[in-house]
Amino acid sequence: MKKTLVSCAMILMGLMAYAQDVVKVSPKMKKGDVKVYVSEVTSYIADRTIKMNSEVTYTIVDALADGYVMDVETTKFDTDVDANDMMGKLLTYAEEMMKTSAMRFQVDKDGKALKILNYEEVRGKMEAGLSKFIDEILNTPGLPPMLTKEMLMQQMQGKMTEETLLNSVQRFSSPLMLNGKTIATGTEEEFIHDAMSMKAKRTYTVDGNVISTNTVLNMSKEDIKKFVIDQVEKMMPDQAEMIKQNIDMVINSGMLKMEMDEKATYELQADGWVKSIKGESNVSSMGTTSKSVIAITLK
Repeated sequence: MKKTLVSCAMILMGLMAYAQDVVKVSPKMKKGDVKVYVSEVTSYIADRTIKMNSEVTYTIVDALADGYVMDVETTKFDTDVDANDMMGKLLTYAEEMMKTSAMRFQVDKDGKALKILNYEEVRGKMEAGLSKFIDEILNTPGLPPMLTKEMLMQQMQGKMTEETLLNSVQRFSSPLMLNGKTIATGTEEEFIHDAMSMKAKRTYTVDGNVISTNTVLNMSKEDIKKFVIDQVEKMMPDQAEMIKQNIDMVINSGMLKMEMDEKATYELQADGWVKSIKGESNVSSMGTTSKSVIAITLK
């Protein structure tokens, strides 16, 4: 009898520990809900420091049988980049573009984004804005002569696919990133990093209502070779054959060394919505380094 009681106690203790360490992120939603997140981002790129501030509004506009319709709109955005600083504007263009491109998502009952319902409208606005912006860039003195509008449009349009825009709400700075996930300390997931288009691996730590993540690149040598060749074929197709012939030598030299380390901490409210995000991203690629520090709070 005593042995049976001890066994039952151990099983219950194990179940309690499991229950404490596992979190299912499923924020409560209903039609009419509005959440506004205030974001402060400081980026350090080469010798530049760029500050960006924004407000993004998440509105539940409808309830469906199997989920919700959610509007995500950047209602405010400002930066300290000078109006005549084309390189600085290029670095902040993605955020600027979202001001005119409110997206309507279909999300499941856990708030995980499944589809962009107004994708064609969003893409049209983004392409119109991109065309105007590229014209401004190409009129900047001192740019390399091989840069053409067609080349830049092709490169940027690759970031406007529905899949890419859906992946953008999975980035570490998104309040929707955790939605629908069942997470425990030590949980790992592999994914394509939306900003870098590279394979990455994210590891989770759970402590009550606080979830922490650590993300690193997860690229083999063959993955890096394919990534580099794909980029060259898009941007400089006339150089692609030469790169293919010499890619092993270049990689072995260390010139294409790529590293990334992203850390983020999410505090959840009792209703499951993210209350705050604090994060830092460090990227080293081909001899250049960049760092971004973010702080996002629910208004």
